[in-house]
Amino acid sequence: MTYEITAPVEEFTGEVAGLAFHAGKATGEPTEAALAYFERHGYQVQAVKTAEPEQDQEPEQDQEPGQGEQKKASKK
Repeated sequence: MTYEITAPVEEFTGEVAGLAFHAGKATGEPTEAALAYFERHGYQVQAVKTAEPEQDQEPEQDQEPGQGEQKKASKK
């Protein structure tokens, strides 16, 4: 899950727990340990909703059924 994290120091730029902060903000997928660290140290942590592709749809095929299949020649 993606999170938006705001550092307690508004102008902070650097890396904490594997996330790059710029002007006090970072967006990424931190580990559970990193989330716990941020919460213990006064960072604001907010889950970000991301649009997920629908899994139920079949992928489109370029060929119609039967195309690309080789027909066996009948011997007489």
